[in-house]
Amino acid sequence: MRNNAVGSEMTITGITTTAAVHSVTFTSSSLKANTTYYLYLYTKSTNDIYTLSTGSASNFSCSITYTKKSYTVSYDANGGSGAPSSQTKIYGETLTLSTTKPTKGNGSNTVNGSFDITGDGNGGYFGTTTTTTTKITATTTRKDTIKYTFSKWKDASGNEYSSGGSYTANSAATLTAQYTSTTTTGTTTCSNNAISGLATPSRANSTVATYTITFDANGGSCSTASLQSKKTRKYTFKGWGSSASTTTTLASNTTYT
Repeated sequence: MRNNAVGSEMTITGITTTAAVHSVTFTSSSLKANTTYYLYLYTKSTNDIYTLSTGSASNFSCSITYTKKSYTVSYDANGGSGAPSSQTKIYGETLTLSTTKPTKGNGSNTVNGSFDITGDGNGGYFGTTTTTTTKITATTTRKDTIKYTFSKWKDASGNEYSSGGSYTANSAATLTAQYTSTTTTGTTTCSNNAISGLATPSRANSTVATYTITFDANGGSCSTASLQSKKTRKYTFKGWGSSASTTTTLASNTTYT
């Protein structure tokens, strides 16, 4: 076989013939991809397998285009968009990967939490004389924003490739996009966090002092020898304060975050 473009020749084997069908099978590492070669068959004798069935032509030529084995390298944006188109990797040759980078839209992450707001009865009680505190549970919600930036490609075996890098494996592959992420913390919102949600305590009246009045009949008699008088303190809930001794009442719409 001869490549007229470079003036070189090589011998190939495996030519067979059955009736009018002629086929050639050959393998050569020196063949170049996408290059046209010309095949010449020469007659040696009337009984030789190179003899054409139609006669004894001195030579017969046909053109053959040899193409090396190729592999498809495809791209997966991995939840993003704008992945490069598939590329073809030729056996034994280095493929330069696409420089096109996919993008991925912002994501979000919601963080939920809670905390307790406790009210102390400060001598009062709630419902029963053994319950001296009350509480409400406030809930919090925060929505963070996640920004994604393309960083590299990775194949199924975990091999990593940069954008525009080299791919040398003689095999097909799907390269999956990898991203780095940056999180921006959102604003926290609260609900059920106002002190107006606390139960109202009650406190029993207390005796502050007891006074006794004694009568002296001064030689006479008196049906009532003495009388007693009690000074009672009555408690009325005014609101919540920041401590037991404070004289300042918090507004009912006061909130905690």
